[in-house]
Amino acid sequence: MFHIAWISLLFAIITGLNAYSLHRRDTLREEAIITQGIVNAKASPDRSGTELFTLHEGTKVTVSETLGEWSNIHVGNNVGWIPTSNLERI
Repeated sequence: MFHIAWISLLFAIITGLNAYSLHRRDTLREEAIITQGIVNAKASPDRSGTELFTLHEGTKVTVSETLGEWSNIHVGNNVGWIPTSNLERI
């Protein structure tokens, strides 16, 4: 019985580490694609922020930070905030 407990514990640890690894892989992806037709990047993470530039569906961006429902993105030399719902991480 003792050996079964150790094997079960080892299996649980391996399963937990695998789940954690998959979670990190899926949530820490830096690259994303714009999924909406037209998205205006803002200077700050809110709807009333100043519009800086426009992005179109299919544009590849780099996500540097997420704050609530907003993501700070980089495209070339342009940096701005867009709603995270307009992105799909790749």
